[in-house]
Amino acid sequence: MRRFIILFLISLLVLTLLNLPKVSLGIMVMMEDTQYKKTNYHYSSGDDIKGFSVWSRKGFQDVQEQFEKYKERHPSDTLLYRNFTKQYWKVWRWRDYLWNEQYQLPFQEEPSDARQVSRGE
Repeated sequence: MRRFIILFLISLLVLTLLNLPKVSLGIMVMMEDTQYKKTNYHYSSGDDIKGFSVWSRKGFQDVQEQFEKYKERHPSDTLLYRNFTKQYWKVWRWRDYLWNEQYQLPFQEEPSDARQVSRGE
């Protein structure tokens, strides 16, 4: 039992260290994980393919601003989805998965025409 507790505490310590901002950034750079480069993530709204669809080239704040403008024109379409999955095996991202707003959005498969769309309607 004592061995299990020690192993558990060591694992917890390692996971905590991996999720420190500077450590996780270093790992992302070494692993060529493109998240630190502000990878273009895709977001969309509702079930309608012709709804809001945007790539986050300038970050999540830009996506939120565009979606607010879209909602003014389409008040019935109020839910924003992320079209990218969480990659749980990349433990250095767990902190982001817990605290960053973009990962709190519900998941929906990327619309089939997402590669062609760059901005909302």
